[in-house]
Amino acid sequence: MNVKDHILLWNHAVINVMDVRHMVMEFREQVHAYRLPASAFLFATRGSAQIWLNGNVNMVRRFHVLHGGKGRVEW
Repeated sequence: MNVKDHILLWNHAVINVMDVRHMVMEFREQVHAYRLPASAFLFATRGSAQIWLNGNVNMVRRFHVLHGGKGRVEW
């Protein structure tokens, strides 16, 4: 799916915020696998990290937003 198709879909999406979690990690700290119970937006506020979602590595830096669908496994 290309970016224009994503934009068209998101323009008609309804979003309900059901939970907000805040996690602070230390340098070189790792998080064990976690299955997302619902669709989630991961937002980095500072620093950088590698986030694995279902085997795909994503390099994130400050102010990066990453979407993970329900049931995805985060590392």
